[in-house]
Amino acid sequence: MQIKMDSSSLKPLIQDLRSVGRALDWKVLGGALVGASKPAVRSVQQEAPVGQDGYERVSLSRGRGRRNDYRRGGATRRDVRAKAVDGVGQEEVRVLIGVSQKRGKVGWRTHFITFGTIRMRANAFIDRGVNRVIGEVKNNFMNSLNGVVQRILKRARK
Repeated sequence: MQIKMDSSSLKPLIQDLRSVGRALDWKVLGGALVGASKPAVRSVQQEAPVGQDGYERVSLSRGRGRRNDYRRGGATRRDVRAKAVDGVGQEEVRVLIGVSQKRGKVGWRTHFITFGTIRMRANAFIDRGVNRVIGEVKNNFMNSLNGVVQRILKRARK
C-alpha cells in the first residue's frame, strides 16, 4: 500500500530551511514519514489474518528450532513494517506499508492472502488497515516534519 500526499503545504518549511542553508533531504523526509506511519502499521497488524488452526510452521526460517516444530500463528502480523523508498517522478520519498520479504519473514506469501487463491477468497487487509487511519498519518507527518524543521532551526540559531 502506498500513501501519497500533496507537498504544497511543505513550502513554508522549505523556505525556513533554505534561510538557514539546509534542505529536506531523503533521510529526513523518509524518517518523518516512517515515524508518522506507525498508526497505519498498527492498524494493518490488527487487520492481518491468522490461519484457521492458528499455528505457524517454524521451518519458514532455517536454523531455528526443529524442522517440524509448530508454534502459535501470527507471522504475518509480526512481520508488518513501514519502509521508506525513493520516490517516483516528482516524489521525493514514499513509504511502503506491507509485510517484510526478508529472509525468514513471510512477506513472500502475502499476495496469496490479498489476491486470494482457488481455495481461499481475497482478504485486502493492508488496504483496509491503511485506509482506516490515512488522515491520522497525514497529520502526524506534518507535525513530525514541523518538529524536525524547528529542531534544525533551533540548532542553527545557536
